[in-house]
Amino acid sequence: MGGACCAQPEPAAAKNDVFDTGVADSLMVESAVAKAPPDSSTPAKEPEPLSPASIRTEEKKEEPLSPSSMQVAAPTEEKIGNSEPQTGTQKQYFERFLAGRPNQPDKPGSMPRKPESVGISFDAFVEKKASLCKILRDMDTDVGWTQCKDAELNTQIFMKQNAHDDLVSFKARTTITLPPGGVLRDLIEMMDPSLRPQWDERCIEGKVIQAFNPFYRISYFAIQPPVAVIAKRDTCMTGHFSFEEDGTLWIFTEHSDAVPEREGFVRVGWKGGGYIVRPATENPTTSYTITFCGCADPGGWIPTFVKKIIAPKQGEALANFKKAYEAGTLKAA
Repeated sequence: MGGACCAQPEPAAAKNDVFDTGVADSLMVESAVAKAPPDSSTPAKEPEPLSPASIRTEEKKEEPLSPSSMQVAAPTEEKIGNSEPQTGTQKQYFERFLAGRPNQPDKPGSMPRKPESVGISFDAFVEKKASLCKILRDMDTDVGWTQCKDAELNTQIFMKQNAHDDLVSFKARTTITLPPGGVLRDLIEMMDPSLRPQWDERCIEGKVIQAFNPFYRISYFAIQPPVAVIAKRDTCMTGHFSFEEDGTLWIFTEHSDAVPEREGFVRVGWKGGGYIVRPATENPTTSYTITFCGCADPGGWIPTFVKKIIAPKQGEALANFKKAYEAGTLKAA
């Protein structure tokens, strides 16, 4: 089994119990010479000493193999079956993201925890949400997107007319440099919903409804639209983490009804999107390229040309965050 094999013992008739036939013949010749009468004319010939090669040591009979001795040892250099992949796991990447500090405490709020996050590993949960993350991954490419303008602080802004409906998707991309000693976790914590009114002038309120890191966080936002004739909006969404070996963090989001629509507001339906945070090509240990993108149904009736005005302005929020973060003006709640 498994490439292990053993030599079989030779038949007993082919071997003397102690010596082989070559050794026996040599001893018979030696005995005959010793018994022969001496020849007066010819001196007795001394028997030639046996060469070491002609004498073989006793061969030990091989014992039959027991079933246990024929078992092939299990491999020890790599794990098999349901072992974690050698390249790392989502749990390991999240621990790296924590930067040696304790995880943020859970915020149960007034609702029960989402059943899909109970009794499951973080790796299995991320895999379970793969189709949702794919919506964000598909938005990462610039194919089919129209660049609207470059906002201040080198922030690119794009928009895209959806092919299957009259909604308009938005995307913004910029690079942010961490302060001395800063880590990615510090950057992400400054994007907390409660801090958004500090850097987004159109955000009336932002708050966390429930959080069980790293599985999910439910956030609520009340928004003042950029166009005065449009009623105020509010939205609720659930965000999830997914990490990659190179340090990229995907924060993909989905619509949530955890909070009822506020009176006097119109509920925005979030179709998908989120943040892509990856180490910058230059200075990857101190800078990150952030892509903020998504698609939202603004609710109510809004002309398509107005939607095209609103979509790019959502991307401008990323430029405002970059400005506030690099200036160090954001204050944790």
